[in-house]
Amino acid sequence: MIRKSTALILCLFLLVGLYGCAGQSHGDPLKSPMKFYYKTSDASYGDGQGATDYELRETYGHESDYVWVLTEYLKGPISQKLTAPFQRSVSIVSAERSGSQLQLQMTQELANLSGADLTVACACITLTCLEFPGVEAVSIRAVGSKLDGKTEILLNRNSLLLEDSSASLVNAPYMLYFSDTDNRYLIGEKISVGEGQENLPDYLVHRLLEGPTEPSLAETMPLGTTLLGLEVTEGICAINLSREFLDHAPQTALAQRMTILSLTNTMTQLDDVDGVVLYAAGEPLTQYGIMDLSQPLTYEEGAVGPVRKGLNEFDVDLYLPVGNSRLLAQLPACIHQTASESSVELVVQTLLSHPEQNGYRNPIPADTTLQAVHREGTQYVVDFSPEFLQGEAGTLELAVRAVAATVLRLGDCTAVRITINGASPEGEYGDLFAAQSWNESWFSS
Repeated sequence: MIRKSTALILCLFLLVGLYGCAGQSHGDPLKSPMKFYYKTSDASYGDGQGATDYELRETYGHESDYVWVLTEYLKGPISQKLTAPFQRSVSIVSAERSGSQLQLQMTQELANLSGADLTVACACITLTCLEFPGVEAVSIRAVGSKLDGKTEILLNRNSLLLEDSSASLVNAPYMLYFSDTDNRYLIGEKISVGEGQENLPDYLVHRLLEGPTEPSLAETMPLGTTLLGLEVTEGICAINLSREFLDHAPQTALAQRMTILSLTNTMTQLDDVDGVVLYAAGEPLTQYGIMDLSQPLTYEEGAVGPVRKGLNEFDVDLYLPVGNSRLLAQLPACIHQTASESSVELVVQTLLSHPEQNGYRNPIPADTTLQAVHREGTQYVVDFSPEFLQGEAGTLELAVRAVAATVLRLGDCTAVRITINGASPEGEYGDLFAAQSWNESWFSS
């Protein structure tokens, strides 16, 4: 994955370059269809495709009820090919007609958009409003706030190309990383940031705190959290958040991981940020639930939702200790399996190779190799090379538990036994190499 930003040219004529219908009902014919314009989910710039498209929506009985129609519009698209240009918190305060001009008052959250994001959003809602009979121009205001320094944005179909201060606008795409609804993976929501955007790190954190615009994504920042300060020094981004970051912290280990890594992966995409440290109300954080924050956090590729390529993929849970804890924490992973590979062998190999990062420790000695996996009745026998025994007694116990828990989680066995070169080690190991069953005392909550 490319994590550092690259520049692209977003020409404003692309905003109105596509008029195909992205999706509409395949049930009963619409009695009073209206085009709702949104951003395309995967806009391709410079190849003739536009940044906006529309879907047909039913407005029967509300054709001239501007507030009702636009409230429905702001709920976002039905088609997965489209994406909402507005944040969820934006709503219509009023919509009044004056001659051929429709005057929109929107909530002040609209002012959180700037540059290309604001341009695209205003273009989408303007194109939608121009579908109302007799409307030829649209005035857009945000209550109590200016929009990129302007009190009002006035658009019609012809002026859409000219609204920005230049014929083209240099923008860079960035990702805001939110969680999927199961708190297993981060999913990136792409935004474009204008060349003139000041204090980009602060801007990205504020956008994270506002939450996603995509309804399929889940917020990662605790309710009420605000940014108190941010400083980037020698590659380390220090983020000071309000007390709510602790008071309203997620209760599950998976959600805690998503919260921390959404900040980490979002900020480390910046060229001058290599690591992230966190503060709450000015106090340094060394722990957040199960997450060990004692060292700067770095971009974690494995936390980002995998690109699904085919049927031979499945999600698994690896189990590793975090920080100084002797408890195991769940770590989601996506496995790509070929026809010649055993799923159990593949999962164990994935566990063996998992790097130590962002507080997660791998207790299995680095030189260990997997010799074989075979089934005996309802248990799996996992055979390792002698290097597996090189760890200290406490670390060795964690290594056995990590392997056993990861294999047991697959759900098709009741016990796991580990052997070394085909035999059970003897001597000081006690029952460590006896068959291991699932034990709730092994795990963090």
